[in-house]
Formats: sequence, C-alpha cells, structure tokens
Amino acid sequence: MQVSLAEVVTDALAGVHGGQDVEVRRDGGPLGVVDPFHLRQMVANLVTNAVRYGAPPVAVTISASDGWSVVEVTDQGAGVPDEFVPHLFDRFTRPTDDGTSTHRPGTGFGLYIVRRLAEANGCRISYDRDEASGSRFRLEVPADGRPGG
Repeated sequence: MQVSLAEVVTDALAGVHGGQDVEVRRDGGPLGVVDPFHLRQMVANLVTNAVRYGAPPVAVTISASDGWSVVEVTDQGAGVPDEFVPHLFDRFTRPTDDGTSTHRPGTGFGLYIVRRLAEANGCRISYDRDEASGSRFRLEVPADGRPGG
C-alpha cells in the first residue's frame, strides 16, 4: 500500500514518549509502498533506541532518493562500537563493554525486528557512524512498489 511517510512517522512518534525531543525534518512529501503498521513499528524502534542509547538532539529526516523514500534517524551519541556493527541487526545481541557481541535473551530485539520488517516489505536498513554526528540509521522504502523502484 502506498503511504505518506510523513503521516506514518508522525503516528509512530506519537507513541514514542509523545514525540517529544524528536525533531522531524521533511524534504517534500515522499510516498512509499510499505505496510503502514510495519513502518510505524520500524520507526518507533529506531527512535526509541536513539532516545534510550544516543544523545540529543534526536532527529527523523524524511526525503526521497533514487527511487526510494528515505527515513533517517540520527542522534548525537557515541554511536555503535565498530566491533559490534556486524552484529547490530542480529537477534538478542547487544554490545558488551568491550564492543563485542553478546547473546542475552530478552534484550537486543528491536533492531532485529526492524531488519525483519524491512526485508518483508522490500525495504533496506543500514547504519553508519559519523564522528561529528553520532549514529544514523537509514531506512529506504520502495517509492513505487518495486525494490529500488
């Protein structure tokens, strides 16, 4: 179903700490073909992690790029330890103090859910760290129903 990313992001943020302390930036009004419930869950999980583990300001940017509609969630925290990045979207993993992965039942499930929902909807999820700006999670949603379309 084709949906307005801005509307779904607004709905998702209303359920995450009332949307407080999260800046929303929009570049136009991109549409994406995605299950709106799944998109709300993905955005809520990403923003919850940014608020919980990152540092303010937390921002959600909505834009379009090369046939994709894009939702980026950024924060100004320390970012994910480089050693842990390959395990970031694995089930039940969280970084330990030394940055390696650990499997602890009951924790580390949110990003795994994001990855699985992204895959189920033909979306792409990625992470990168910028020393100057903390963490950036990038969710790319097909703009017209075809991956990359």
